Amino acid sequence: DTIRLRNRPIEPVKQRSAPFFLPTVPGIESEWDTKLVEDKKDHTATSLTSLFKDQTRLVVFLSNTNNVDTNYGDILVFLEGLNPSSTDVQIRSLGSDMDGSVVILKNFIEFIEVCLMNGRSIELIQAYLSMFLKLHSTELMDDEDLSSSLEKLNGTLFKVWSKINKRFLQSLTVISYIKSAVV
Repeated sequence: DTIRLRNRPIEPVKQRSAPFFLPTVPGIESEWDTKLVEDKKDHTATSLTSLFKDQTRLVVFLSNTNNVDTNYGDILVFLEGLNPSSTDVQIRSLGSDMDGSVVILKNFIEFIEVCLMNGRSIELIQAYLSMFLKLHSTELMDDEDLSSSLEKLNGTLFKVWSKINKRFLQSLTVISYIKSAVV
C-alpha cells in the first residue's frame, strides 16, 4: 500500500484557461498578465478608423513636404525601417478615409517618382507603388490631378526600366561573348 501511495500520480496544478493572445509575465512558470485584461474590460470595441486618431508618421512626413527641394530620403529611410505590416498601415493611412487627403496622395506619388529618378532601392519603391495602387486605385482614378500625376509617373517608370533593360542587355552581351570566346 505504501508503494502504491508513493507512486500515485500527482495532480498537476490547474491553470485558468485563456486565449492564446493574452500577454504573459516573464519567468520560468507561465503566468498570464491579467492586469492588462482587467483594464481593458471597461473599453468598448474600437473600429479601424478610431485606431488612426493620430496621424501616422508617413502622413506627417508627406504633409510637411513642399514641392521645392524636398528631401524624400528621410521618408525612404523611415519606410525601409518598418516591418511589412507597419508599412501596410502607413500606406493605408494615406487615403482620405483615414488620415490622408488628395494632397498627401499626390505627395506620395512625387516621392515615388523622385526615388525612382535617384535610382535608389528601385525594387522596394516598386513594392510600395504596387501596394499604393492596389489600396487607393479608386481614389486615384476619380481625381484628374492624381491621374495626371500617375501618367507622369508612368513616363518616369518607362525611362528607369529602359535604363535597367539596357544594362541587362549589355551584361548579356558580355556574358555571351565570354561563353563563346576561345580561351
